[in-house]
Amino acid sequence: MTRMREHSVGDVVAERFELLARLGAGGMGTVWRARDLLLEREVALKEMRSPAAEDPGRLLQGREGPVPARGR
Repeated sequence: MTRMREHSVGDVVAERFELLARLGAGGMGTVWRARDLLLEREVALKEMRSPAAEDPGRLLQGREGPVPARGR
């Protein structure tokens, strides 16, 4: 499976946003401080992670894990 290339500071995304700094990352994606080249101002840009980019075996394992017992 081909993995998507990770972005880094200085990359231009969608021919519009220049990445200036990585502000944070979590399970859902990465937030960047970026410069909107069309509007000529700084913006926050969220790069979402795609489940398809993850290891399919790992996703399947998460779906097939044990189901916790329900308390009454």
